[in-house]
Amino acid sequence: MIKRLLFALTITALICACANRGYPEGGPRDETPPEIIKEEPYSYSTNFSGNKLKIYFNEFVQLKDVNSSLMVSPPLKKKPTVSNRGKYIVVDFSRDTLKENSTYNLDFGTSIVDNNEGNPLGYYRYVFSTGSEIDTMEIGGKLVDAESGDPLMKILVAIYKNHHDSAVINELPAYVALTDSAGNFRFTNIQDTLYRLVAFEDANTDYKYIPESENVGFIDTIIKPIVFPATRIDTIYKTIQDTLTDGAVVDTLVIDSIAQVDYLAYGPANLFVRLFGEEKTQNYMESPKRSERENIATIFAMPQGGRDLKLLLTDSLLADTVGAREWYRIERNPSFDTIKIWLTDTFVSRRDTLNLVFNYLKSDSLKNLVPSFDTIRMNYKPENTPKKGKKQKMTAQDSLALIYTEAKTNRKSLDIGERGYILFDHPVLSDGLDSITLEIKRDTVFEPINFTLEQDSLNFRKYWIETEYISGAEYKMKIDTAQIHTIYGKPILGLENSFTVKKTEEYGTLKVKVTNTHNRPILIEVYQAKKGSTSSKKNATTSAASSFKILKSRSIDHDGEVLFDLMNEGSYMIRAVIDENRNGKWDTGRYLEHRQPENVKYQYIEIPIKSNFDVEQDFDLDIEYTKPIEEENKNKR
Repeated sequence: MIKRLLFALTITALICACANRGYPEGGPRDETPPEIIKEEPYSYSTNFSGNKLKIYFNEFVQLKDVNSSLMVSPPLKKKPTVSNRGKYIVVDFSRDTLKENSTYNLDFGTSIVDNNEGNPLGYYRYVFSTGSEIDTMEIGGKLVDAESGDPLMKILVAIYKNHHDSAVINELPAYVALTDSAGNFRFTNIQDTLYRLVAFEDANTDYKYIPESENVGFIDTIIKPIVFPATRIDTIYKTIQDTLTDGAVVDTLVIDSIAQVDYLAYGPANLFVRLFGEEKTQNYMESPKRSERENIATIFAMPQGGRDLKLLLTDSLLADTVGAREWYRIERNPSFDTIKIWLTDTFVSRRDTLNLVFNYLKSDSLKNLVPSFDTIRMNYKPENTPKKGKKQKMTAQDSLALIYTEAKTNRKSLDIGERGYILFDHPVLSDGLDSITLEIKRDTVFEPINFTLEQDSLNFRKYWIETEYISGAEYKMKIDTAQIHTIYGKPILGLENSFTVKKTEEYGTLKVKVTNTHNRPILIEVYQAKKGSTSSKKNATTSAASSFKILKSRSIDHDGEVLFDLMNEGSYMIRAVIDENRNGKWDTGRYLEHRQPENVKYQYIEIPIKSNFDVEQDFDLDIEYTKPIEEENKNKR
């Protein structure tokens, strides 16, 4: 009985103890990165003869994108494998052979983080030599986009002991580095010899440049590393204790002395590389796509590439039925590299499967354009086809789309000199176009006016509305439903658009005073400022040249004023292109021809334009304008 009582009391005590046990409330977030406590062998070891090294940490770590982040220099044909063993990592070189008497750098980037919060180890570089000495020379610099001037991140920069142009295409570099978020790059522990420097995107990570496929940049001259004595001024601080009125003691940091420190500097450290994309010299056709029953789209590598495109039907029965009549029309973009083929014969377009021969001019191995015949099977599969047994709910818009096709037109306000247009979703029959009406508002009443329709020379679905547009006038263009039909028999949904032509006083004027042209041909170009940008002449970082569109351009070859009139309200920026060949546009470079892209100078100053105001802006081409610090920090985040 006593034993049972003691057992019951024990169980009760255990239950109470469990019931009173609390839950951890958590503490402050761990923001401390892992620390390295040991290296085997230690960094900067010489006579390295093994194929593995180990790095130990004070806590559990994990590897994050280590395959793409780890940079080994000199590069290996096969990257080492990096494995995580909890509180240490192992780097295994056994997949390749290390070169004799070479100093190797392993830059881990941000790939090593702690296990709990993901705090990165930060900048960490492991160095060792397979010889008896560690190479000590260094060079560095900055890389930017050639057209935009923006620093570019994670671009491969390579240096070569072989100075021939073909080395960058056929050989592994002597050393490699990656640019950081500010576009900076640095080579450390390299041999004291002569180098050629080339940077490229290396999309397939083989350390070899593919001409015309990867963006590239290069230094024109051979680079010789140097070391020289230098001096810097260091401020030495000391801590003193102050007693406050309440008796509290606080430490205060004060300047103790100024010291001059002598050291060895390495260079050159200010190399400047501009990355650019080369113009295509070899033409080929990308795989055509048939996303709609009535058309096929494709892209050519070179501008003008699709000018001579012809199609043939391989199905003899289909070809005999169609005969000699026109069964397709080609729609081109202004550069003739993007093509849309409209199957204008409904007997052809209704076929789900078409076997077509694409006859076009393709580059051979010598870059000569020769006739090419590609036979391609084109299938059409309707999108959003409902699965068997399931009913798909149809909206009113879906119902209209089944019956009608649409047309588009300009926005509600036309600039002076701009023309109105109508763009049909599909090619239309000319019958019915005369049903389109255009009216002008006189006093309070709209009255019909005369106009003509001019079919666009490239996009035959687009029609320009030609008339004498009056500044400040209000117009109304109208298409009645089912008055116009596509060549496939579908009626056009009705469209009514009221628009006005702006008045002269709705525009502002920008006057740019250009100095220090040095009698060079200069293009002054205006583009839209990004929202949220600020004005400054200090610091810069990332964006892409393609992220903006040049709105207006003027040529000048001497110091003077450039006028941009009829400027809409808004914020703008300006740039100057050194137009060396005087062709009125920015030209890219070509690596194998040792031709650098044309220089571009950005002012990075936001210019607000208001209606009926003149704005004057100085542009000194000898000043190196740069982006604001706050925008740089925003882009880095």
